[in-house]
Amino acid sequence: MGSGAEVCIESALFMNSQKGKKWGVLKMLLYRPWPADYLLKKIPASCKRICVLDKTREEGASAMPVYLDVLNTLTCAGKEIKLIGGVYGLASKNFTPDQVIAIYENLEK
Repeated sequence: MGSGAEVCIESALFMNSQKGKKWGVLKMLLYRPWPADYLLKKIPASCKRICVLDKTREEGASAMPVYLDVLNTLTCAGKEIKLIGGVYGLASKNFTPDQVIAIYENLEK
């Protein structure tokens, strides 16, 4: 969602074309109402790992809001996909392609 999605898309396209990776990005345009059915349709059957990035931080919460909604959607659908969460761009910090590539490389481990 938001500005970080464009950096993720461009980074994935570059790595797919130049390095033969099979990375994907799902850009959420709307948070509420939560598009659970749409999300499930867009995740390919070959997907084994997902990183959910939030641009918010909630002190004391068990996880970030979008992460929790994705987790709930996958769990209710019986999908066994490894899910990790991350936070980016707080306090207007830059979100760079190098950071995106590091996220994907972490997912590959």
